[in-house]
Amino acid sequence: MKSKTCYYCGEPFNKNNQPTFDHLVPKSRGGPDVKENKVQACFFCNQDKGQKTIYKGVDMYKLTGYKKPPFVKKGEKALLTLKTMQSFAKFFETLPEGEQEFIKNSLIEAFRTKI
Repeated sequence: MKSKTCYYCGEPFNKNNQPTFDHLVPKSRGGPDVKENKVQACFFCNQDKGQKTIYKGVDMYKLTGYKKPPFVKKGEKALLTLKTMQSFAKFFETLPEGEQEFIKNSLIEAFRTKI
């Protein structure tokens, strides 16, 4: 998959405008990590698009044909899935006691500042 221009803006790649890979449907929004879901984009478009599923008027789900996961609602960020939370819990249990305590306190503090 070698392109000479940005998929989104059409600007040619050069020394000052290097290509990056972008997932049309972001992995965080249910997009698979396969070549059909990847395009070459300039750094600026890739950063601007971020986790958006609609970019420059194009709905990425419609473009790719991927189904929108049930946990993604219009205008809402994707939530952690139960599987991800279970994986983190298993990982967390393998950490030494001091690291577990640090992570717990960091999470508690992060939630306090958001509420």
